[in-house]
Amino acid sequence: MKHCSIIILVCIMLGSLYSSCNAAHRKVQPLVSPVAGTLIYVPTGYYRRSSRFFDISIVRRSFYMSKYEITYDDFFDVTGMKLTDNTSGRYPVKFVNWYQAVIFCNMLSERENLKPVYSINGCTDPKIWIKKVSGFIPTGHTDPYLNTVNADWTADGYRLPTEMEWIWAARGADSSRTDDEIPFSGFDGTGSLGDYAWFKGNSSSTSHETGLKKPNKLGLFDMSGNVFEWCWDWFGDTPHGIITSLSRRGTGSRSGVARVIKGGGWRDIPSEFVLSYRCGSFPYDRDHYVGFRIVRNGK
Repeated sequence: MKHCSIIILVCIMLGSLYSSCNAAHRKVQPLVSPVAGTLIYVPTGYYRRSSRFFDISIVRRSFYMSKYEITYDDFFDVTGMKLTDNTSGRYPVKFVNWYQAVIFCNMLSERENLKPVYSINGCTDPKIWIKKVSGFIPTGHTDPYLNTVNADWTADGYRLPTEMEWIWAARGADSSRTDDEIPFSGFDGTGSLGDYAWFKGNSSSTSHETGLKKPNKLGLFDMSGNVFEWCWDWFGDTPHGIITSLSRRGTGSRSGVARVIKGGGWRDIPSEFVLSYRCGSFPYDRDHYVGFRIVRNGK
């Protein structure tokens, strides 16, 4: 009897979330950043990660996500950091590691007079972080100073999405289907991967300008394909049970050696675009198939 009561309570809670997210999504306009461009509103809601009844993720706070992957021009404009083997124009930044993505977020927040999300030993200024490591951003080893990045989840500045937020946005804020039933972002039962993504079968072994393929239901481009995207989370075991976005478990493992990357890239095969596919990369790694996009908290 007790188990049945829990199930009924969960169903009522999820039904309420589904109704509120649909109502909110119809009303809220995007944000516009002078550098990063349009950020699309992503409402609250929930989704089932697997066929197990209680494997449910609940996104309790809305957020805004950049419509396109961050470009190299965006990255250089904000940070002044030159990265090798990148292309100007609308091409996504690549050969950018997790630390550099975090630095971009705080520097963009400061430029737009927003409260930075990330700190190291209480300091939110990336210029000071860089001085502490003698100007050297780790590219082949861990650094004990930069490994202490903390996040203020109440700040209104820019940040990387959590894995839960990324999946919810990639789903188009759609609660139907489990993660392993969605072969790529934008899938609605019809269409092919090539309509929405640059992947091994159509990319000619390189990344492409952002926004050339179809967007998903929210209007987000390249959520599948082109380049993998850094998330905040440490890469850990596949989570089970009910997880809420504002809980400790909702922002990933407490520690690890790799950070989550999502979405697949131009070099990947179709099986790596299924939303349940999980992958991690060392935060100091810089690869030709990994970039990022940014988010800001909603109300």
